[in-house]
Amino acid sequence: PGPGGFVASTRVSCPLCRKLCPLPRGGAAALPVNTTLAEGVKLYRSGTTGAAKAGETEQGQGPGPLSPLALGGTCQKHPGGLVQLYCRMCRQAGCGLCVSEE
Repeated sequence: PGPGGFVASTRVSCPLCRKLCPLPRGGAAALPVNTTLAEGVKLYRSGTTGAAKAGETEQGQGPGPLSPLALGGTCQKHPGGLVQLYCRMCRQAGCGLCVSEE
């Protein structure tokens, strides 16, 4: 264990889908930016209310949590479920059941 009892790990839990993913070579600093959280912080700081439209992301960041490429499609794991999120780290789309199961 390191300082404070922290044990270094080479895998981290994805904040969107909770699957264990490998930690990049550069450590936590090399993880992709959570653009959904960053946008929420930006809205909070600007005093703006409301949320970004589904699929909006900062330029060059790739598909967002509700990517138009995946939104409205059916879940591969749960055929009756509609796709509600897209995890950029895992590059997988999923429905509400996927999130609650993982």
